[in-house]
Formats: sequence, structure tokens, C-alpha cells
Amino acid sequence: MKVGTIIDIIYSKELSRLRLDDLVGRRGTIVEIQHTHDGMVYGCWVSLIGEPYQDEHEWFIPNSAIGEWKNQ
Repeated sequence: MKVGTIIDIIYSKELSRLRLDDLVGRRGTIVEIQHTHDGMVYGCWVSLIGEPYQDEHEWFIPNSAIGEWKNQ
């Protein structure tokens, strides 16, 4: 996974806790990867493909809500 990767957003408890269930099924492009202090990926800032959600195109998506992905 790297910046520029297209991902599918899937259901996860973490995404639901962020109240972002409406993003399930959407696709987006990773614009920034967030790491923990020990280097593990805990999520990504994703630019949605298509229509914005709540007037925003970029959203933080937890790692557990990142489904299939392919590098560009």
C-alpha cells in the first residue's frame, strides 16, 4: 500500500465509531498514510472518487476499513 493506491472502503467497527458508515462501498485514492510510533499503518487519508461526502473529498479511513486495493 502506498500513496496513489486506489482502495475500496469496507465496513469496520472503527469506521462505524467514526460515524462514517455511509462511506462503505466507496472507492478512493490514498493521499497520506498514517503510522503508529512503531511504524505500523493505522489508517490513511483517502480522496474519494466521484461525489464528495458531506462536502469533503478527503477522509481518514482506518486500516480495518481498507478493502481490496491496487497500485497505480
